[in-house]
Amino acid sequence: MSCTWFTISDIGLHARRYQNRLQFQSQSLETAQPLKNVEIQGYDSDGNVLFETKTDSNGLAGQAGVFENIAYIIAKSGDSISFLPMNVPAMDLSEFRTGIEPFRPVELYVYGPRNLYRPGETVTLDGLLRNQDGEMTASIPVSGSIIQPDGRVVHEFTWKGRSLNHYHYEYTLPSDAVTGQWQIAFKRAGANLKEYRFIVSDFLPERMKLDVKSPEGQGEILDRKDLVSIELKGDYLYGAPASGCKADAAIRLKPARELFKEKWPGYEFGDAADTYSQSFKTDPVFLDADGKTRVTIENEWEDIDIPLWLTADTSLYDAGGRPVVRTKSWQIWPADTLVGIRLLAENNQVSGNSTARFEIIAVNKDGKKTPIDGLEAVIIKEHREYYWEYRNERWQWHHTSQFYPIDRFAINVDAMTPAAVSIPVDWGGYRLEIRNKETGLVSSQAFWAGWLPEDPSSGRHANRPDRVDLSLDKPYYRAGDTAKITVTPPESGSGYLFVESDTNLATVPVTVPAEGKTFEIEIDPSWNRHDLYVSALILRQGKRLTHTLPKRSIGLIPLRLDRSDRKLAVEIDAPDTIEPNQPIDVFVRISHADGSTPQTAWVTLAAVDVGILNLSRFNTPDPHAFFSRTVNTAPRPATFTRT
Repeated sequence: MSCTWFTISDIGLHARRYQNRLQFQSQSLETAQPLKNVEIQGYDSDGNVLFETKTDSNGLAGQAGVFENIAYIIAKSGDSISFLPMNVPAMDLSEFRTGIEPFRPVELYVYGPRNLYRPGETVTLDGLLRNQDGEMTASIPVSGSIIQPDGRVVHEFTWKGRSLNHYHYEYTLPSDAVTGQWQIAFKRAGANLKEYRFIVSDFLPERMKLDVKSPEGQGEILDRKDLVSIELKGDYLYGAPASGCKADAAIRLKPARELFKEKWPGYEFGDAADTYSQSFKTDPVFLDADGKTRVTIENEWEDIDIPLWLTADTSLYDAGGRPVVRTKSWQIWPADTLVGIRLLAENNQVSGNSTARFEIIAVNKDGKKTPIDGLEAVIIKEHREYYWEYRNERWQWHHTSQFYPIDRFAINVDAMTPAAVSIPVDWGGYRLEIRNKETGLVSSQAFWAGWLPEDPSSGRHANRPDRVDLSLDKPYYRAGDTAKITVTPPESGSGYLFVESDTNLATVPVTVPAEGKTFEIEIDPSWNRHDLYVSALILRQGKRLTHTLPKRSIGLIPLRLDRSDRKLAVEIDAPDTIEPNQPIDVFVRISHADGSTPQTAWVTLAAVDVGILNLSRFNTPDPHAFFSRTVNTAPRPATFTRT
């Protein structure tokens, strides 16, 4: 027997799980205002009470502790009672940009003169040990394990810091070293630090450089009728133009399904059934006396009905025919506005006998949402007939498919919030097709309805909230600055602004109109870490007369700290031309941001063949950028809500 239970309640409950603390926000579903004196109890799966607390006048309550075995929360106030499960996936915040690296209280920045070596060569390593804000920390030995590509540890060492917590180590690779990507894993007092990676390969350094760019006036997103050209500039690494050298480009065309991965993650554009693919090579051209030329790509895609990636692998050949290859890509759009579809499930799969939920947007070439009315949607069901076939001395099963529409409806998309589409499904394959009558173009999303494992930690059924747009008045802040945060919700409502790291640092109750509002938060000097985020929770009140349900929206944005005053300016004065196997004098000037000279400094200086650096696209080490980067809280606050 199956059953569904429900409660009739005015308590909207929101919980945030931090590293060592739980925080609760309680709001009236009818007015969206904070609810005070709400009794909150936490229970484990056996019904044992883990804690009891009560909300204050701002609707806030907190409870210190980890509570790994917490199963659900019950909130009571008068005749209202709300239930919030805590052993299910938290809300899906994957569409918000957060740091990739985890937060570590102590960081080790490891760098070297290059990251590409031959077997038998010596790998040179330098390191800086600092705290989470890039400041000096206590010197402590660091253990390192050198791991070859097959995962085997081939060498271990203990790294001891020198002056200013600078570390140095050299390791000579075996003459028969396995080629591929190697890594060095570091640990400090049992805690993992960021690993260092390098490549071992039998390589020949490049002898030429090649710059590839679009001609002036040619953008990165092109119309299907546009002419595409590439401007080339080639030089020998010793300075002379590569005049007279041959160049060409290998062109690859494939569907561009995800057009704005950072701004609109999870949305797919174009017809999934269109598997357009093409490749060809341009005619060769030769560089002029200045080492320049232009490659024109013949348009063989003007009749496309889906967005494409056009990728050009451009080659510049030396006298011996050895190429230097650089790659550049463009998007080709069949229209100025395209429809995107996002399935609110993982791996294009939903549970059988459930509801498949989608979000629909329309965007222009700037990535901005645009309104479209009357999009024609059709749901297509796949019917499969399975059969067995005996081939190659064994039985194999195959299937044939037939597709037929089961539902049609219209969709209106506005410029504020994605349009929501819910489709009841049983078992088998489905496809949602959406046709834009203005352009005649189709966007589609195929998915499968069937059995799914019930893993609460997988996030497969995580709730994805509507989005609150947050913007800051400055990219970076110093202690004592006032951050101005503009909050623009999809609809007017009330809620909270949070400043968070691995715990809650500030909570501000807010009421926000639909057009948005700016709030101020002072940067506390104790927030000296780089996993800071500002988040917003906005609740739209319910309305009985119009049968409008309450609706909550979430926003999240990094709060970055300004550490530019810690960046040293380095100038190198070296001769433009040097002779092999001869010593040279190199003058290095170092200054603080205010122009003053440091009293004590260590300098690591390396002279490396640019032809080697170009092979691996090596970037010059930048310790300031490393210690100032935005990292991810470990663990990120998990957010649960029930309205």
